[in-house]
Amino acid sequence: MKNKKVINELKKLDLAQPTKVTIIFNRKSLNEVNYVNGTWEEKNYFCEASTNWRSAELFTEEFSVEDLIKLLKRKKISEIDQSDFNDLQLVEASDGSTDVYDIEWDVVLTEEEQELAPSGMDMYWDGEITDSDYEFSNDAIYEFKIESGDYSTTITE
Repeated sequence: MKNKKVINELKKLDLAQPTKVTIIFNRKSLNEVNYVNGTWEEKNYFCEASTNWRSAELFTEEFSVEDLIKLLKRKKISEIDQSDFNDLQLVEASDGSTDVYDIEWDVVLTEEEQELAPSGMDMYWDGEITDSDYEFSNDAIYEFKIESGDYSTTITE
């Protein structure tokens, strides 16, 4: 197991010590789903927008050393997906393709309003992002960087 060396190194650290994990993704492996609320002509709308990023990097500080050891014992890097994290934050992303869907209005629009209503992309850009999720599946991770105190290492698959 590729993680065995890293696990042995982590066991030498204070198990309660916090860690920072940075995930660098393979090309086009991360989808960011944004939940958007906005207003047009005094009518409220909600939509979802999914961006597939060409390159992206997320981080989390949710793990203690002990928690990270447990994860690395259970899974290889290629088996890790978004279900293994609760608090991922975007470091950077570039060159994405966005699709807007699930557009809902708080009132039924008239036929004329439907013709004049903004496009899904305009709703996305003009609205307010109220929440985000990150979706990635197995084999999405290119590098898995671990930092805890003075210790730092990178696992690649």
